[in-house]
Amino acid sequence: MLAAQSGHLDVVRYLAVKCRANVNATDKSGDTVVMKAASHGHCHVARFLVVDDEAGLNVTALAKAVAKGSFDDVRFLAEECRVDTSATDISGATPLMTAAQHGRILIARYLVVECKAGVNAADKYGDTPLTKSAANGHFDVVRTLASEYGADVRAVNNNGTTPLMQAAQYGHIDVVRYLAGDHAVDVTAADISGTNALMIAAQYGHISVVRYLAGDCGVDANATNSTRTTALMIATQYGNMDVVRYLVKQCRANVTRTDIPLYVLLLSAVTK
Repeated sequence: MLAAQSGHLDVVRYLAVKCRANVNATDKSGDTVVMKAASHGHCHVARFLVVDDEAGLNVTALAKAVAKGSFDDVRFLAEECRVDTSATDISGATPLMTAAQHGRILIARYLVVECKAGVNAADKYGDTPLTKSAANGHFDVVRTLASEYGADVRAVNNNGTTPLMQAAQYGHIDVVRYLAGDHAVDVTAADISGTNALMIAAQYGHISVVRYLAGDCGVDANATNSTRTTALMIATQYGNMDVVRYLVKQCRANVTRTDIPLYVLLLSAVTK
């Protein structure tokens, strides 16, 4: 790192190629060798490590700079070192996806506006930048991608999961409200197993999301997935009693089915 920070390309090349030094190592602040070179203006060193790729880095340095939120390093790598900002890692993720996942809104804007990053590009799992930001609750990034840059709010991944479902899974009620309210995303949409956002929220015990979807949006609490399982049954299975009580008392969830667990019936009786 000292050699990269000081701009000694010959030393860096020798250590990386001949000695097989770990060029992906980070210091206490999370900086990589490339980031050290970039932050000190040594483009020739950064370019060797990233663009020429003799050290086998590919887009590692850019991805780490994005994840860390080092805007100056990202811009330096993109503009001075001409790193490919559309290149993907082993999972098919682009730098924009990394920015969205970590909530780096300034970097996300830069990648879209200046680098023309694809807002609807998907990784090998089918997840887009919007999906990643929704799953991680980065509301500002979600709103920017959707409202300013036209990201597809109804995109589905390989499992048929939408950004709204991802937000519901992790309890990000503000994102759920935004996608449903401002973009009229279908709150009843289901994934490949027939599971909808209400069922997902019920599974993870996110009562605020459950209340919004069932109470405000009118999602049917008795809807079933491909295995004929309801949100009530899922909440029961995972022991989310506040969700169970709400579905039984406020949503009139069906407790008369013969496959409803006995303790749901007992709970229904004591909460009436």
